[in-house]
Amino acid sequence: MFTRISRPRSYAPGPSGYPLLGNLPQFQRDALGFMLRMVQQHGDVVQLKLGPETLFLLGHPEHVRAVFLDRDATFSKGGRWETLKMLLGDGMLTSEGEAWKRKRRLVEPAFHRSQLSQLTRMMSRTTEAMITAWGEHADDGQPLDVCPWMMELALEIVVRALFSGDVTSDVQTISDAFMIAQRYISRITWDPVARLRSHLPSRRRRRFEEAVAQLDAIVLRLLNERRHSEPREDLLQMILDAGHGDEDRPLSPRELRDEVLTLMIAGHETTANALAWTWHLLSTWPDAARAIRDEVRDVLGDRRDVEFEDLQKLSWTRNVIQEVMRLYPPLWFIPRSVERDTRLGGVHMPRGAMVLVSPYVLHLDPRFWDNPAGFDPSRFNERPQPYTYLPFGMGSRTCLGRNFALMEMTLIVAMVVRAFDVARVPGHPVRPMTMLTLRPRYGIRVQLSRPASP
Repeated sequence: MFTRISRPRSYAPGPSGYPLLGNLPQFQRDALGFMLRMVQQHGDVVQLKLGPETLFLLGHPEHVRAVFLDRDATFSKGGRWETLKMLLGDGMLTSEGEAWKRKRRLVEPAFHRSQLSQLTRMMSRTTEAMITAWGEHADDGQPLDVCPWMMELALEIVVRALFSGDVTSDVQTISDAFMIAQRYISRITWDPVARLRSHLPSRRRRRFEEAVAQLDAIVLRLLNERRHSEPREDLLQMILDAGHGDEDRPLSPRELRDEVLTLMIAGHETTANALAWTWHLLSTWPDAARAIRDEVRDVLGDRRDVEFEDLQKLSWTRNVIQEVMRLYPPLWFIPRSVERDTRLGGVHMPRGAMVLVSPYVLHLDPRFWDNPAGFDPSRFNERPQPYTYLPFGMGSRTCLGRNFALMEMTLIVAMVVRAFDVARVPGHPVRPMTMLTLRPRYGIRVQLSRPASP
């Protein structure tokens, strides 16, 4: 049973703010801490002003259910997600209504279990190549920042899954271009002044457009190469073959560009950040890492390669990953626009306002989690309370790549922990940075060593 929701009101309480700017400076200074304090101080529906815009921060699972399940048509993905269209176009992440449903039907078969099982060997070999490179750091005693390594690994895996070829030469360009684009979009997402000025020529705007052009060039080149090659057994081929012979027409060239870029970006950014936070927590809690190593030895024995069937048996490893995403959810905010006047939690919400669900806030609420700030993977031996755990979203818009990401992270963590002890570098600051995803601001620096024989 849920803790009782705060007593309904006809208005939403909220903090005082600055003239014209409202609560924007507080939000920009420390979005995570600010949201946590607001729910603790003001209840389950908090009204905020971000410049001229009204935002309702929601802090109870019943409100999550209402927004994502019960009243899905009342709350759309417009508003803050519109800025992403500047990069991703009208892919599944940004489209709505029938257009979204059609694209979901066309792309979803590529992520069925039978398709994902064929990717295990590719993931294993790509991870093994990184482990070989990490061995040099373990042997010479030099610490490393895991963040760029996780970005490169996750990006290489998702691009190989899509295109089934060697795209190593493109990985760094894609990563650098997306970082430029993400910084720009993050800025205009939460700063209304920057959003108004984004239509004017500027150095930031020019760099953003150059980054998008770089990403476009790579995606269009890869798609063009595919048109002139034999069919392959990869995710792109599944998407290309979709829509033939049924009621849905195939994706147009522009739609295909949008979907492939969306899958590339969404398929590596969230996974890489979750993995980076995983190494931070495992370097802080070595007992959890040793339990992973024991489990991997029990499941794999002396075998080097990880098979798809093995992943189902690594239950503790999955628990660790789920606990990491509870404490550091890659997607820390989920906005929705109010499409028509409505009431939620006893509060009137006018058309055009925005509601904000924060997985970070829900995941750290002591009403729904014991010792919420503590690292305890065993809590996932049981299912969380409904609508309290949202690392992949909720409802019909739950992340399509959820199973792909969980499979990938389980495999990578199992392989790396079997190969290395990962210890934190003393004194290195670890702080979250709220961009489109939750990134480590200063990276995650660790010291690698070879584990002692059992």
